[in-house]
Amino acid sequence: MTDSETRASRVDVDGVVIDLPNASEAGAIGRMQLLSWHQTYPNAERGIDAQWIDEQMMPRTSPAADEFRRGRMTAQRLNPEGTLYRVARNGSDIVAFVHASRPDSTPSIPTSAARRRDDDAGQEAATLDALYVLCEHQGSGLADHLMTVVLDWLGDQAMRLEVASYNARAIRFYQRHGFRLTGHTAVFRDRIPIVSMLRAEGHRTFGGGSRGWKSASCRRVT
Repeated sequence: MTDSETRASRVDVDGVVIDLPNASEAGAIGRMQLLSWHQTYPNAERGIDAQWIDEQMMPRTSPAADEFRRGRMTAQRLNPEGTLYRVARNGSDIVAFVHASRPDSTPSIPTSAARRRDDDAGQEAATLDALYVLCEHQGSGLADHLMTVVLDWLGDQAMRLEVASYNARAIRFYQRHGFRLTGHTAVFRDRIPIVSMLRAEGHRTFGGGSRGWKSASCRRVT
C-alpha cells in the first residue's frame, strides 16, 4: 500500500485509532483475542469456563499463530482487495481487531459445517473471519466503525460470518448491518453452538446510528 493509502486507512473514534496492524503486534492481537474470549464466552450450562477457554485458545497465542497472523498482514499489503485486517489502538494497547477475506485470498482457515453448507449453496461470498472488541470499548460505537470499514471494503459482494448462538446482542448487531440468519448451525469444539449469517450480494442497508453491541455475557477479566 502507498503512504497515502496507509494514512487513509486510519480512523479516530474518540481517541481510539483504527489502523493497519504492524507485524510486531501479532502477539498482542492473540492475547487480546484470548482476553475477549474470557470476557464473552463463559457459559456454565454448556461447560464453557476459563480452563476450557484457555485449553482451546492458548494455541492462538503461540509463535506459530503469530506467524499465521503476520501472513495475513502480508496478504493485505500485497493484495488489499483480497484481505482486510485492522486493529483498534487505545494508546499502545490493542482493544479490537477485525479480519475479513475474499475466497482464495488468505491461508486456509478451518471451515465449520455451517460454513461448508453455505458454500454448497453456491454463495461466492467474502468472509468476516473475526471481529473482536474488548468489553470496556463495547457500546462506544467502535464496533460500528469497524463494520463500516469492512462494508466499504466489501462493496456489493456477499459476506458470511459465524457467531455463537447465545451471543444475542452480537447477532442483533450483525442483523442491523444487513446480515440474516441462514438457518445453518454447527458446534465449535463440541461446546459452543454457532449460527451462520449472510449479507446478500448488493445489500446496501447500513445499520449505523446506535452505539454498537454490548455483549450481555461480557465479563471484565483482571
